[in-house]
Formats: sequence, structure tokens, C-alpha cells
Amino acid sequence: MLHIPSIIDGKEIDGQAGLLSVIDPGNAEQWAEVGECGSAEVELAAKAARAAYDGGWADTPAVERGRLLRKVADLILRDGDKIAEYETK
Repeated sequence: MLHIPSIIDGKEIDGQAGLLSVIDPGNAEQWAEVGECGSAEVELAAKAARAAYDGGWADTPAVERGRLLRKVADLILRDGDKIAEYETK
């Protein structure tokens, strides 16, 4: 079974609210579990996003932001089949 942690500020977070089962509606079988985040994790994520923005993303030149976004696009293309499989489950 696949375990999918949340990632907040570059760190894997299981979530303090326990684990949620992810059920494949096609066969009613559990195929993964994810950490259920509560208000503490939401607060951490909001603070991390603000820190990333204030810490330089807003001031990063457009060419550099574009390079980083192209890298993300390349990773999505590389793993597109797996992403599509997860999305459909």
C-alpha cells in the first residue's frame, strides 16, 4: 500500500489528525493512505508559503522563475502516467 505524506516547507508531514484511507472506487480496495492535516498543519503551510514568497520568489527574475517552472513541467511530463493513475483512483 502506498503511503503519501504531505510536504510542508520541504519536510514530510504525516498530519496530526491521523491517517485517511484512499479507496479506489473501481474496486473498493484501499490503495493508499494519506496524512490528515489539521489546523496546525494548515498554519504551517500558510507560514511556509508566506516565507517562500517573502524570501525571494517575488524578487526572483522572471527568467529564473521560468526556468524553475519548466523544470516542474519536465517532471510532470516524466511522471505523467503515474500522476494520471493517481488522479483517476
